[in-house]
Amino acid sequence: MKKLVCLISMTVFFGSCSHSPVKDEVYTEPLFDQTKCEPMSYPAESIQRDEQGSATVKMYVSTSGAVENISIEKSSGYPKLDDATLKFYSSCIFTPATRNGAPVGTWKQVTFTWKIDKS
Repeated sequence: MKKLVCLISMTVFFGSCSHSPVKDEVYTEPLFDQTKCEPMSYPAESIQRDEQGSATVKMYVSTSGAVENISIEKSSGYPKLDDATLKFYSSCIFTPATRNGAPVGTWKQVTFTWKIDKS
């Protein structure tokens, strides 16, 4: 039986904010919680075709934690996997980033790896 393995890597773009860091400023990154997303599903056609790869998306996480302005930065090489990655992250609600305790919007980059475990 095939098992599906999905790996997630995240990076926050601090430089994309319009605000420059100030000494003694406290910043927290937006937090990802998979339980606040629609369930991820590996596209059936991609499984049949043995399509695997990593898709990198860039998204803006708003002050409410909603994902806005999401796009593929680097394709997995398979449109169905890229579309599934966009659909998944578009459904997520993050805990928003904060600056000195107040929610702020920020850009976030995430790499999602689609892999079929054939063992």
